[in-house]
Amino acid sequence: GIVRRFFDRITSRLSAGIVAVSPGVAASVRQLITRRTVTVIPNGINASPSWSSITRKEIGLPEHAFVIGAVGRLVSIKRFDLLFDAIALLAKEHDDIVLCLIGIGPEYAALQAQAQELQIINRVYFLIDVVAADYYHIFDCFVLPSPREGISMALLEALRAQLPGIVISAASHPVIKHEYNGLVLPTADPLSVARAIIRLYRNRSLAKKLGIHGRQTIEQSFSEKK
Repeated sequence: GIVRRFFDRITSRLSAGIVAVSPGVAASVRQLITRRTVTVIPNGINASPSWSSITRKEIGLPEHAFVIGAVGRLVSIKRFDLLFDAIALLAKEHDDIVLCLIGIGPEYAALQAQAQELQIINRVYFLIDVVAADYYHIFDCFVLPSPREGISMALLEALRAQLPGIVISAASHPVIKHEYNGLVLPTADPLSVARAIIRLYRNRSLAKKLGIHGRQTIEQSFSEKK
């Protein structure tokens, strides 16, 4: 936002250094603060956490459903509205595809209203103010619908849980390599997202392979040790 950029610019000279969590963030910072060196230190996570015992039944998810997971602040830049539109397209032909959205934020009421309007309110499970890491194991895939992300901690956690990731990026993505550990979509539109989801839904062996490679990606490149 304008206010944040203003204070970043005028206070940059007071810092000992500037660190960005991805090359994309670094490029944005260099445009804002032109006379400083920016060091990139990617986000990293614990590659071997202890797993939660939470079950689908405990939160009301159908046991045999194909569960799409999404995690993030409920704000407009995260583009969960785009994901809802994709779910509405899928709901026309597939009654066993559901979305579990974990997050909290000012867009909660608007997203609920959108789900009602699209007649998918029974397909969307909101989990508010919970520890997201406790729930990844109950998902079948993970979608990051915002095209404006650095290196998302939620995405790293999803890959650690051996989930195939679906992301939107017009350029090369810093984490997901297309058809290796997930699917990269060049455009942010509901039909592209729906097609990517249905591809994993129909090809579970592909989803499993992408998930295995995702876990390897975390261990090799995005662990805290690395």
